Amino acid sequence: MNDQTRNWLELTRLSNLPTVLSSALVGTAFFIGWSNLASLSVAHLVVPIVAICFFYVAGFIFNDLFDRDIDSVERPDRPIPSGRIDARIAMQAGTFLMILGALMIFMLDGLDVSLWSERPPTGMIAAVVLVALILAYDRFHAR
Repeated sequence: MNDQTRNWLELTRLSNLPTVLSSALVGTAFFIGWSNLASLSVAHLVVPIVAICFFYVAGFIFNDLFDRDIDSVERPDRPIPSGRIDARIAMQAGTFLMILGALMIFMLDGLDVSLWSERPPTGMIAAVVLVALILAYDRFHAR
């Protein structure tokens, strides 16, 4: 494995994804009921879980971006303060993952506005709220 790959794996903490995957699956099963889990289409089961993984990884990237001043003192060996990963590139990657996760949820919810009177776009609303909460947490939790 090359150094750049190792740096990104450290920044994104991909080794934590099995926990995220299992939590998302349990949350889905709890929300719709264990007995209804088999009735979901593959897309309606897999897409939200993948989107949640994108949000999770983006959250770690933004956490390191917002904490880079603190990390430069307390954890100078982290990828961003050490300069192993450029902060601008990390910001672009985090933004891309947030947008991609939201778009995946938006696509499942349907972009046909005429249907919203029959069924509100709860997935879209939840995705926007989740992105806002992740960014707010990452920005303000260390203070």
